[in-house]
Order: sequence, then structure tokens, then C-alpha cells
Amino acid sequence: MDDFSLDELVLNIASNNRVSYKNSSIMTQYQSQNIGTQMENNKKDQMVYNKFYFECQIEEINQQNIKPDYDQRRLQHFLNTIYPTVIQALEESQQLKKLQKFQPLSDVNRKDTEELYQLQNLAKKPTEIENKLEITDIQWNSNGLIIAASYGCLEHDGSCVHQSFVSAWSINSRTFNQDKPNYTIDLPCIMCLQFHPTKPNILAAGSFNGELYLLDITAQVEIAHSQIDDYFHRESITQILWLQDEQLLSLGCEGKILIWPADYEEILLKYPLKGCYMVRKKESSTESVGGITICQIYDDQTTFIIGSEGGSVLKAQITPINFNMTKKAFLDSRDKGLIWKEDAMLFMQNLNQKFLPEVKIQIENYCKERRVNQISIQTIISAKPDIRKMYVNPLSFAYEAHYGSVFSVNASPFIKNVFLTSSMDGQIRIYQTNNQRCLAIYEYIQTYILCAQFSPTRPCVFAACDSDGQILIFDLMQNQQQQAYIIPTIGKSATCLRFNQRQSDLLACSYSSGLIKIYQLNDELTLPQEGELKKFQYLIN
Repeated sequence: MDDFSLDELVLNIASNNRVSYKNSSIMTQYQSQNIGTQMENNKKDQMVYNKFYFECQIEEINQQNIKPDYDQRRLQHFLNTIYPTVIQALEESQQLKKLQKFQPLSDVNRKDTEELYQLQNLAKKPTEIENKLEITDIQWNSNGLIIAASYGCLEHDGSCVHQSFVSAWSINSRTFNQDKPNYTIDLPCIMCLQFHPTKPNILAAGSFNGELYLLDITAQVEIAHSQIDDYFHRESITQILWLQDEQLLSLGCEGKILIWPADYEEILLKYPLKGCYMVRKKESSTESVGGITICQIYDDQTTFIIGSEGGSVLKAQITPINFNMTKKAFLDSRDKGLIWKEDAMLFMQNLNQKFLPEVKIQIENYCKERRVNQISIQTIISAKPDIRKMYVNPLSFAYEAHYGSVFSVNASPFIKNVFLTSSMDGQIRIYQTNNQRCLAIYEYIQTYILCAQFSPTRPCVFAACDSDGQILIFDLMQNQQQQAYIIPTIGKSATCLRFNQRQSDLLACSYSSGLIKIYQLNDELTLPQEGELKKFQYLIN
């Protein structure tokens, strides 16, 4: 094994999320006693230890700037090689009786849920008031140490001209201040956010006007952003997902789902390489579906659930970008004096294959009329083929609809075919992907349920927030009819909530007043219980 540098060793210790530099006095006292007994015999070791400990305490660790030196291809090959063996071992372990009564141990017995932080951006309060800004989305980054919030105006007449921003707080930083975010980037009205799944400093943001931004939040810079076009988004981007292989999915109110290559530097956010256009038949005509929220089903790369503005809950089949040049021979037009560029071939082979020959002829005729010899993605767009012939309709199934706009959909991280919805009609519903009717309904009169999400550690626990400002926490092991806990209102609407996927006892909730509250949940809500997964499977079946 290669020797680690000091910086790499410190990074590895910090990234475990188990060691807190604020609470390291117990460890220090214990280590100091052991070393103190050897001071006379080994002064050199003591000096090395003091240097290491001193640097750990005073050096500000910037995880984004420390890049371990490794071969990504070799690592991926290694992981692909051991994956079947690990999965087989995990499946066999589920049958072992010794593990059936396993209970995880906690070094802290936390009986109460308490508020830890109340975040706000005091310096930007005048901007919030002047432009009527509210928090439109919050997201934790991949290591659970940074929480970001987007701000936008919900009252627009036409296109957005407001000045807005994205703020982020590093809750474990020495410079952490509840009233002053560590990072702020000025942008137009931003409606949704999503952190990169492995790069904690990379953040994607979607604007009200339809622009997609890629940001380095710790450097406080914009990396790239998309344009507004008939073949891109022309209306608000309502949700963003990171897919496998550095692909970025964006959902728009106009009915488009676009997939952008985030690691293809030549066309980074200039063009999407794959698109879908959601339409449904209504009587004798078809109409586009305005998407508000989308989630990817657990352990399924192609199945997505979409919630619409009209209350529809829909299943969509969306395949990722195909980077294999499967249509290279078909697109060979050198006999006509035309050369398809590589990016244009990638774009074409990811279009609706049913109409590909027709679209190809239209583009070639366009180039012939204008004496264009080389075909790029911009050439394809300039030829203006019918968007419904370019982008496939991904919708494959419709579930029992809500009576109002669907604000959130969230897939269970434990069972492949279960998802959760929340709506303007005051209902929280649980569905199975293969069943049109919902399995359970929790209804609240005279309020909107603005967000609902499953717990990352307990299959039977999920949380929701409503327009009255309450946080409702359900535990199906305790009560299958109603919420088990309520975090009371602060007098303002609760707009969004997010579990921390790394520090699973943390739950963040944003409010219409511009506040973000971070709660620390008690052990009963975070620690898995014996037989819980089987109980959840029994309930849904």
C-alpha cells in the first residue's frame, strides 16, 4: 500500500464524519497520557505526534482542494470486479440467524428531537425584501457538511428580471455563522438545486427563465450555464437530478426533460445530448405535461416518477445518453459533400429513432440550401426539426392522480418499487410502481403538503412539511394511521425539507420567512429497529 501524505491522512480522518475537531478533547487527553509515559524514552516520537496533532487542530481542512492521486479507471475496474462477490455475500448474510437480531449501537442516547441551528443570510435581507424572494430549494452536499439554499421570487409577470442568489453554510467550519453563509453566488431567480453525488463543491442550479447553471460553490464561481431555446428549456426548471456517468437531468415546466453531459468539456451545458418531451392524449388532441417534480426509482437506472402541475403522477422510461457511435455509418453523408461532427452524431443517435431518417433528410436539405459543409449540433437546431419528432415521449404509465399540483415525489431507498408523493390537495400518498391505485393516503384539511421524503436509515419513517409550518414525522412501526411526531409551526409556511444522507440524525427545513432550521432527530427516529424492513414490506404488500 502506498504511503499517505499528512494532508491525505488528515482528510481521511475528517471524511469519516465520526471525528469532530470541536469535541476531540477526550481523545487528546487519552493520547497525551499514553505518550506522556514514553517522553523520556522516545522524544522524537513525541515531537512527531505533537506536530501531527497541532496541524490537525490549526489547519483548515479544505476537502475540495485536496485531490488524492489515483487511477480512476483502475479503481472502477477493481470495483466492477468485486461487485458481484460483495453483493452475493450481502445477500447470504441476510439469511444468517446471527444477524437477524443485530441492533446498531449508539454512543449517545438521544431521547429528544432538538433544534440545532437557525440559518439566514442577514446581509441579503434587503435584497430578499425588495425582490420578494423566498427559499425555493435546499440541498445537502455529498459529505453532509454543507447545506445550500436557492432564493427566487414566486410572483412573475413574464420573464424574470429579479436579482437573486444561492447561499451555502458549512456547518462544521470554524468560520460557521448562522447569520452569515460561508458562500454566496449572485444569480437570477433560482428554483431548484442539486449537489454532485461525489464532488461536494459542485452544485447544479435551475433558473425560473430556464437556464441551467453549474457552480463551484466553495470557489463561489459559475462554471457554465445553458442558453434559452425552443429545444432547451424556455420555462422554469423545476428539478435537477444527477445520473450515472456525470450526466445531468433537468425537468422543465414546458414538458421537456433534458440530459446534459457534465464532463464533456467541448459542449459543457451548451447543448443537451438527449431530450424527452412529455405529452398526453386528451380527447382528440395531445397536450404537453408540465413537470414539477421527478425522482429516480431506487436501484433502477431507467424508471422515473414525475409529478405534474395538473396533479398527474406518471411513470417515465428514460435511458441515459448513449456515447457509443452506433449511427456512424447511417450518418455518413460524405457522398453528399457533408461531414457530421462528433457532437452532432452523438446528438442524432440519442434522438427519437422512429423519426431519425426524416430528421436527417431535413437537416441535409437545410445544409444544401445554405451551402453548409459541416454539420454541428447548432446546425441541427438551426434546421428546426419538429421537436416532437426529435424528442421521444417517455411516459409509460399513469397512477391515480392527486386533486392539485404534485409538489414532491420521493423513492424509498430500501424497496425498489415504492415511492411517496405530496400535493396541494393536502395529501401524502404511498404508491407502488406496478399498481395504479395508491397504497395509503394521509390527508390534512386546509393545508398544502409542500414536501415529503423518506428517512435514509429507517424504512418505516418519512417526514413531510406543510403550508402551516408544521413538520410531520411518520413512523409506521408505531402508528400506521397518522403522524407519530409533530415539530410545531413557527408561524410561517414550511417550504422544503431534506434529510442529511451522511449525518442521518440531521433534518433541515426551510421556511417562507427566509429561515432554514436544522433539527437533530432522536435515536428512535434514526436507528433501525429489529425486523423493520420486513414489517415495511408486509405493510405495502
